Amino acid sequence: SVEGASPGAIADSMILPALHIVARDHRNQRISPEHVAALGETVHSVTTLFLDSFSKANPSKHPKTPPPRSAGRVVIVIPARGPIDLIAAKFVAAMVSRTTRIDCVAMEQASGLMALAGANARTGTSRADTIIISTVGGIDEKLLRFLVRRAEKDFPDARIWVCDWGVAENTASAARDGDATRAVDYPKLANVVKMLGYGKA
Repeated sequence: SVEGASPGAIADSMILPALHIVARDHRNQRISPEHVAALGETVHSVTTLFLDSFSKANPSKHPKTPPPRSAGRVVIVIPARGPIDLIAAKFVAAMVSRTTRIDCVAMEQASGLMALAGANARTGTSRADTIIISTVGGIDEKLLRFLVRRAEKDFPDARIWVCDWGVAENTASAARDGDATRAVDYPKLANVVKMLGYGKA
């Protein structure tokens, strides 16, 4: 049941698992580029409707107007690999922006390396406080670890969070396996919202 659940918890139980299935179908070439483009538009519309309806039902906890921004705090979501990860990254950024005081943006590149390069080249904005490497699953672990190390190099003062929405909690990923890394795994969006320190996750 979703009654009484937070936006993050609903996303963890319904929306992100659905994108995980779509990503698997995309890797198996069961989805055309046209369907991917349509999916991106649909997820954007559903996200807006979902958050607006949740705000109406819970006006005190989740107002329709985003809370005042926390000066200097910027979270950047990096899609790890492919167009479905990009769709998920935009969804995550919208969720964080609407339910916390954090400015959260998703990079537009569907390649993790290109997205990190784009994030590093951003000008006229505050430096990233947190980098979220986001995937809905299926990415090679070596590539994920490489993205983590690149993020640590490019953003030495930022927190690096690895969010593989396609795995269960406590499943080993790029932030473990004995690697010398400061990255932390957060496979649940509700936990991400909570760890950012504002509102109910």
